[in-house]
Amino acid sequence: MAQIVCIAEGTKRDNNNIDDIVGIEDDNVELGDSYSTFKIYKVTGVTAAEIFKKINLNPYRDEEYSGPKYAYSMSTISKEDETKLEDVKVGTTETLAILDKVKENG
Repeated sequence: MAQIVCIAEGTKRDNNNIDDIVGIEDDNVELGDSYSTFKIYKVTGVTAAEIFKKINLNPYRDEEYSGPKYAYSMSTISKEDETKLEDVKVGTTETLAILDKVKENG
């Protein structure tokens, strides 16, 4: 299982948006109290490495870029898909199809 860490209301700033991806970790990584204000998507059936590969993730823009701080967002994932990401009965193929909906910030 993997964990996708995203901006939430408590971590929203001028240079980021709700659901921007700020990190991806395997489930053996303890996120702890410092992550309590972030939204954590728990994704079954895939590893952090598989998610990085799937969405070709380079989480930070270079310093010359003036747009959003984070490169990708989970804002296009529906509540139904969010529930499926955590469901151990959902197969890897369906999980990866849901992750195809992750959008690159412009």
